[in-house]
Amino acid sequence: MLNDRIITDPGQIDVPGQGSSVLRPRVGNDPPTTRFTRTVRQTTGLFMRLLERLVGARLRLDGIEQVGDGPVLFVANHFTRFETFILPYLLWLRTGRMVRSLAFHALFQGLFGRFLLIMGARPTRDPGIRHRMVEDLMTGRHDWLIYPEGSMVKDKRLWKDGRYELAVPDRHGPPHTGAAVMALKALAYRALYLRAVREGDVKLQQAWEERYHLDGTGAVSAKPLRIVPVSITYWPLRPEPNLISRLVGRLIGTVPEMLREELTVEGSLLLQRTDMTVHVGRPIDIGRYADLIVPGASHPELGTELKRVAAALAGLKHRLTRRMMHEIYRGLDVTIDHLFCAALRHLERDTIPCEDLHRALWLAARQLQSCAEVRTHGSLGPDLVRIIAGQTYAPLASVISLAEDEGILVRSDGCYRINRVALASDPGFHGIRLRNTIAVIANEVEPVRPAVRLIAHLVNLPSRALARRCARMLAREQSIAVDSQQAAHEKEQAFLQRMHLLEPIQPVLDIAQVHKGVKPQAVASGGFRKIIELQLRATQCIDWFQAIVTAEDTTRHKPEPDVFLEAAKRLGIPPGECVVFEDADLGVEAAKRAGMKCVDVRTFYQPRRIPLDSPLNRRLP
Repeated sequence: MLNDRIITDPGQIDVPGQGSSVLRPRVGNDPPTTRFTRTVRQTTGLFMRLLERLVGARLRLDGIEQVGDGPVLFVANHFTRFETFILPYLLWLRTGRMVRSLAFHALFQGLFGRFLLIMGARPTRDPGIRHRMVEDLMTGRHDWLIYPEGSMVKDKRLWKDGRYELAVPDRHGPPHTGAAVMALKALAYRALYLRAVREGDVKLQQAWEERYHLDGTGAVSAKPLRIVPVSITYWPLRPEPNLISRLVGRLIGTVPEMLREELTVEGSLLLQRTDMTVHVGRPIDIGRYADLIVPGASHPELGTELKRVAAALAGLKHRLTRRMMHEIYRGLDVTIDHLFCAALRHLERDTIPCEDLHRALWLAARQLQSCAEVRTHGSLGPDLVRIIAGQTYAPLASVISLAEDEGILVRSDGCYRINRVALASDPGFHGIRLRNTIAVIANEVEPVRPAVRLIAHLVNLPSRALARRCARMLAREQSIAVDSQQAAHEKEQAFLQRMHLLEPIQPVLDIAQVHKGVKPQAVASGGFRKIIELQLRATQCIDWFQAIVTAEDTTRHKPEPDVFLEAAKRLGIPPGECVVFEDADLGVEAAKRAGMKCVDVRTFYQPRRIPLDSPLNRRLP
């Protein structure tokens, strides 16, 4: 121990006459420690399997076959504390590789601190940690796991203005470059040491061997270092009080706010039926950096060699860090939650018909599944088609319920209404996972630019465009030829057969009748002219209006104001002097955008809606 509070590596020994920066690790030569370590890891494995069997935590590791041989620096995203020991355990379980990781120094106290050490974690304030890391990566004695984000990013806010940027309590700016620096140093130092050996520079060779405890050239890994990105996805994220948080509360009474938040979030992830998907990506080739950081000619002094490498790292470390972050988030599994939350954020209006949002989500999922740049989660599987068939799909219903509980979403009259203030609220770094989970989920997927750009485009398309795209997609997948004109004709015929069910909005009809011949009046609808005129004739009011504007008369439709502006133009009345009577959210929004007064008739009239399972909605002969 360094002191009675912070525990350091129990498997290290002091090198006589040298400082703590050259603490030399024992390399598996302590049988009692090795047996104890294996026992603890096996016990952890039993615990993880029991947890998975009893409470449904689902741990999945894929892509591990890409790791190969030789020293590896794993780089991963960081959202929870338990990743510190679960991730090294999973890697050890599947590969047998003893992976070390960095963890917050304050965690290394008592038995839990020893447990973290055995599971491969090392405290961030260990004074010799950087030196040991470079040594391990040069020799291949241990692999390492580092989080370039530097610490847990609870709000997942790491993308701003087209680049990675963190806003955590201890850092505002680009991700940490420590992982890149360690990798590039290990790469350069290995190459410089081997060059000194080839050139017969015994003095320089011995200097390298003394500094990094190399027992000749055989101590250096025969294979170069590789950086392997690791992407961790949790689904679903639904923080709520749980057995762990309640138990701690009973044991210690008043729980500090930050601890309560972490126990609630991480306990929910462990005790709910949560998927934890760990994807191991393709190794990043850093061999091409060697020529940029290794000096062209050797210098007899080791100190000068080190300074030359440090100078070369100044720009390369940022470039490599950006590449690591890109590869990490490229491996994220995009879930239905990601698409839904991103759709709410990028919707350019405050209201959207439920069926339009569902269509946009389904189209985005289907297109992403054929995109090689994006991984998709099982929540975007074949059953997702239920959402465009008007059926309940539990994963979507769950995230909608979350948005409603957080005051971000309200469902009314077939539309979703978004509370922008609630969506943009910031309860603070240690509170956002509990109070604005929707924003956290939306933040997480922002770096996956193909997915975000796609859903942002689809969710802002007009209703008809979404319907046409869904029809084309379904027809293509089912190998069915669709005649759009025939489909439109059939839709029109179905409406005509239901014409006898048409009910006028009597209060509005009464107002129109009172002003007939007194004030100019117009009908402004998103429907087709033929259908609108049939409805007006059926209610015997077609001659009350001086203008009728329909879908054929504008290129943009509600909630855009075009249809109302065109009606005002035909009446010769300034928009500001017009009054609109509307019965739908999109129409109300369009009237506001047109600068017109608007009366929402639903305040004194409730339209009759026919349920989806009604015989009236079945295909007519």
